[in-house]
Amino acid sequence: MTPAAALFFAAAAFNWLVAAALVFGGDAAFALLGMGPPADRLMFHLFVTFVALFGAGYFWVGRDPTRNHGLVGLGAAGKVAVFGVLLGHALARRIPVAPVALAGGDLAFAALFVRFLLLRASPLRSGSGGGGGAPPPAPRARRARCPRHRPRLRRGAPSSRRAVRCGTPAGRSRRSRT
Repeated sequence: MTPAAALFFAAAAFNWLVAAALVFGGDAAFALLGMGPPADRLMFHLFVTFVALFGAGYFWVGRDPTRNHGLVGLGAAGKVAVFGVLLGHALARRIPVAPVALAGGDLAFAALFVRFLLLRASPLRSGSGGGGGAPPPAPRARRARCPRHRPRLRRGAPSSRRAVRCGTPAGRSRRSRT
């Protein structure tokens, strides 16, 4: 397992543990954070659902860290936003400091996500030196050609009209439009 994969698997586990603790811990989980249970259960359940879904996204990225970098950027922004919202409410004395301390884990993961993205975007690391950079761009998709559909050249025809496709079922050939 690569360090990048381990990072995203750890982020997934963190999100899933937080979601599970909030759902299955009940009032005890909120008591540990110095808070009462949420008054609006719908918003609470939506929040927990999205925490778990982001965890699934991190797991998805962890399976192949060379892809889905947009999810990593979205996750970093989400983690910074969660920390910022909780910090703002703590500074306004609407919530205790304990949830902000827990969201410090989110902030740490956000910093690691940004570091991951910056290292993947670095042109110095994207070469063949094994530095873990982004893979080279994929070649342009080409239409698959079976032996029957490969262009053949006709003898004696002008060069612009020499390529023909395979014969039709009647045995006649068609010229390509190149």
